[in-house]
Amino acid sequence: MANGGGTSRVNPRDFDIEIMESSIFKFIVRYSMRQQIVVLVITTFSLPFYYLSLEIPKKIINRALGTGEGDTPGGAMGENIQPFDFFGATLFELDRLPLLFAFCGLYFALVLINGGFKYFINVFKGLIGERMLRRLRYQLFRAFCGFRCRISDGSRKAS
Repeated sequence: MANGGGTSRVNPRDFDIEIMESSIFKFIVRYSMRQQIVVLVITTFSLPFYYLSLEIPKKIINRALGTGEGDTPGGAMGENIQPFDFFGATLFELDRLPLLFAFCGLYFALVLINGGFKYFINVFKGLIGERMLRRLRYQLFRAFCGFRCRISDGSRKAS
């Protein structure tokens, strides 16, 4: 009781302790803004591949299997030559069976690419979350122990 018998207030600035953020959102923004931006950029970069993986099954059904408009019903597989186009630009023309295999191969490649993006994003988000949890735990421990351990001199008196 150094202040004339009253209780002394502890100022956290007297100890070499970081003052914690007032909300969890400020804490996350302060310590992981760059990593959040990296996740956002990678997610944005993966969206065209995701869109293509949704577009290819429609092309398989409508073009390669011949169930779209303008196709003659009852045509045998491999009789009609179909263009292999990419966003309106015809790259080359194939019969229906090779076109089906090309679309299926492209779809398989896009599934693998999207799986890789999803895996990387989830692992990176987990890493960010673990780092934030560890940092929060250390700050709480330092704040708790810093106040308690530095205020008391280690000798407890029984009351």
